[in-house]
Amino acid sequence: MEIRGTGSFLHFIRSNGLTGSSPEINAFVVCMEEYDRLCACDSPEYRESKYNQCRGLFESSISRGDGLKSIFLSKTNSIKISFYTDHNRLIRSFSR
Repeated sequence: MEIRGTGSFLHFIRSNGLTGSSPEINAFVVCMEEYDRLCACDSPEYRESKYNQCRGLFESSISRGDGLKSIFLSKTNSIKISFYTDHNRLIRSFSR
């Protein structure tokens, strides 16, 4: 299984009931919810800054996610789950 980017990670978290399963995941979800609530009246710079903050939370939680390995793998039948940045760079893979 491959999770390609910030939006895909949020979908994976929500669709598998993982919201709140760790402080890192919770911080990411809260950040993305804040980003989703921004409006067109917010400056493009602010919107980009908020998205970059969320993306950073995603990438750092996966990079340091040894404690999350079993949680992620329990939500898929695949023997491997790989996480990629928004620019298709592999962050990390977890295998059974």
